[in-house]
Amino acid sequence: MAKTKFVLNRKNFREQILKGPGTVAVLRETLGEDAVTDIGRDGVRARARLYGSMADEAKNGTLSRRLGGS
Repeated sequence: MAKTKFVLNRKNFREQILKGPGTVAVLRETLGEDAVTDIGRDGVRARARLYGSMADEAKNGTLSRRLGGS
């Protein structure tokens, strides 16, 4: 069997996968419609944030649970 070489183009991977609409859709499905995605100034780091009522967090930990906490 012949060997196949695969070269990952990091810039294209970041643009198409990490910053793409599919990733945003998964984040919204997981965290809800109030999830916000942003890209760092350097263009390398992507973040997802969830803003919500801190009163709900204080009462029952709603945000922590949505982010995967116990």
